[in-house]
Amino acid sequence: SPTARLSFDLPLAQQLAETFPASFGGDPLFKKASLTLLMVDAHIAARKTTEATPTITLNTIAAADYRLPQAFSAQGVGIIQLSPRLRQKLLAQKLVSIMDPDVVKLRTASVVAAHRLCVQSGQPMSVVDAALWGAGRTLEKQGKTLPVMRVL
Repeated sequence: SPTARLSFDLPLAQQLAETFPASFGGDPLFKKASLTLLMVDAHIAARKTTEATPTITLNTIAAADYRLPQAFSAQGVGIIQLSPRLRQKLLAQKLVSIMDPDVVKLRTASVVAAHRLCVQSGQPMSVVDAALWGAGRTLEKQGKTLPVMRVL
């Protein structure tokens, strides 16, 4: 029998958010829905053992929450700069709204930067997203980042 071909893209992430609003809704960048698609893709890719395993075309955005912006804006990295207002909030460890314009801009810039890394490296978003998440965590342990963004 032919291998199933699945397409994991932004419209699917949006559909997840609309179908399961309690789990995936309320985020203009579909972080949880995108992360779910990235994780399923990585899981299937790591376990592809038979011809019957689905083939996935992955074309979704990064799951830009707090860790990716943290990696891109870390000391010595400087790919993204935070607004002074958001920087103050993070330093004070204040809760910020996911709809805060500064937060949306920062997360959107992270999505664009992650996409560019995919294009330049030839790696799928699931690989780039995981690498950036790990880099953010490492940079945080080295004291090179601002405190983690605490989102309402």
